[in-house]
Amino acid sequence: MGFFHQVLPGIGTKYELETESGDLISVIFMPNGRVQLYTQPSQCPDCYAADLNPMETRRLGNVLTGAIMEAEEEGGVEIAFSALADLRIVVHTYIIHEQLSGKSITDLDIRSRTGVTVLAVSRGGVKIPLIHALIFGL
Repeated sequence: MGFFHQVLPGIGTKYELETESGDLISVIFMPNGRVQLYTQPSQCPDCYAADLNPMETRRLGNVLTGAIMEAEEEGGVEIAFSALADLRIVVHTYIIHEQLSGKSITDLDIRSRTGVTVLAVSRGGVKIPLIHALIFGL
């Protein structure tokens, strides 16, 4: 059982894991952002391959680390962590109406009124540091 990495000139970086049962898993990170995944079961001479784009790679990584993301019916995203069975993070995007514009998150009393924790604020595609949004009402 072992874990190795190797730079493959002109190709990318290869990581290889040999499991307890002798299976071989190889992952090659390419300079173009793609990932090639190879598996070879210990009792099988055949090698199986998958070519993943960056989005597929992130999704597979989330599954392997236990951070499963699922779309909700209301348009949000739920993230479940297998190591923390009772923790669920649900991400929603809301557009604030003009009557609420200019007020801070504290002024709006969002947490005590809804139980929601605001993690990020964006205006016109620009991310605003949450501390500024809390203090200055940005």
